[in-house]
Amino acid sequence: MSSTSQQKSSSSIWKCPEVVSEARLRLYNSFTKKKELFVPINGNEVRWYSCGPTVYDTSHMGHARSYISFDILHRVMADYFGYDVLYCMNVTDVDDKIIKRARERHLIKTYMDDNSIAFEKILEDCQLALKHVQDIRARETDKDKQTMYDKQISAVENSLQNINTLSDVETKRKKLFTDCHDILSSYLDVNYSHSTNPLDNEVFLALARHYESEYHNDMSRLNILPPHVLTRVIEYVPEIITFL
Repeated sequence: MSSTSQQKSSSSIWKCPEVVSEARLRLYNSFTKKKELFVPINGNEVRWYSCGPTVYDTSHMGHARSYISFDILHRVMADYFGYDVLYCMNVTDVDDKIIKRARERHLIKTYMDDNSIAFEKILEDCQLALKHVQDIRARETDKDKQTMYDKQISAVENSLQNINTLSDVETKRKKLFTDCHDILSSYLDVNYSHSTNPLDNEVFLALARHYESEYHNDMSRLNILPPHVLTRVIEYVPEIITFL
């Protein structure tokens, strides 16, 4: 090896990589009004409880926004900070909204399946249902809900005004059931739910299970990680009563 090569080799500078401290999570502490180091109670394990959906209807953009946000935080804590995250989510499957929606659907289905109800009676009930929702609209102060009721009322009024242009009774019947379904189910619930026999719990559970399944499918399509533990309110009613 030539002396020139030896000089170049000996004059080369090598710098040892600096040891970079591991990433540490800091969270804003509302008590101290500043960011504090996050220290898990049990080693590297983080137990995370999150409220899930109240399953009485189809998921909407609000659900997507919330659970995508939770999923991002979940992945950052697990994949970047390296915590052993145990993610638990609760589904609210007992709720006033669930009970009301299930009862409405049961009543409207029973009503629609009863072929003994004359068309004139159906038309009268739809008109009464329209009056019912108009009264609700008159008391409503929220602008968005006012707009919703206005659209609903307008569609039903148009249907009732043009119902006699249809040829046969069966076609008219189906048209009313389609156009007046929502307001009629609400009207039946207000006026007849107290006079019917108590509904089997399966009526309410079936509705909750249906929309819970829809929710999980929607979250899967959004590539949101499922919870490690899934709980439901109905599974812990005795414990909730004891706690209260």
